[in-house]
Amino acid sequence: MSIITMKFGGTSVGSAEAISNVIHIAKRERSAGNWPVLVVSAMSGVTDSLINIIGLAVNGDKWGYLSEAQKLRDRHDEALNALTSPGKARDAVSLTLNKLIDEVVEICHAVNILSEASPKIRDAVVSPWRATERAPCGRRVGRAGRGQPRAGCDAVHRDGRQVRRGGAVLE
Repeated sequence: MSIITMKFGGTSVGSAEAISNVIHIAKRERSAGNWPVLVVSAMSGVTDSLINIIGLAVNGDKWGYLSEAQKLRDRHDEALNALTSPGKARDAVSLTLNKLIDEVVEICHAVNILSEASPKIRDAVVSPWRATERAPCGRRVGRAGRGQPRAGCDAVHRDGRQVRRGGAVLE
């Protein structure tokens, strides 16, 4: 049995259909007796959208950044609803994603007042998305949609910010 690390991001996780393909690839590897480790980053266009949202806030366009934030919320809700059945697992992922969007909006309110965003502020907006968007993929691979494990396909979601640099130790 081999551990296989696979990295997916951008268009390969850009829609519910694309995420379903990633899930199929992971299941195929698991069925072949391998242990796939999936590293999943932001859906296509999300990083650009977040950078645009910050720019709108810097320029004082409150309704612009609120509108763009709602588009992100809708896009993620659509993918999550297409990939998972109603239940606790979906609700947990939805809550996490909505909290992230709420945090983006809160940061944008401050940026809007200050009319500037430092690199640290930009990183605070973009970095959590790269670490968190894989949650729907992990939930789908490891769960039957109603909180029941799938045979031979256990999944664990790890926030990339919790992995210690230079090692494989998870907090």
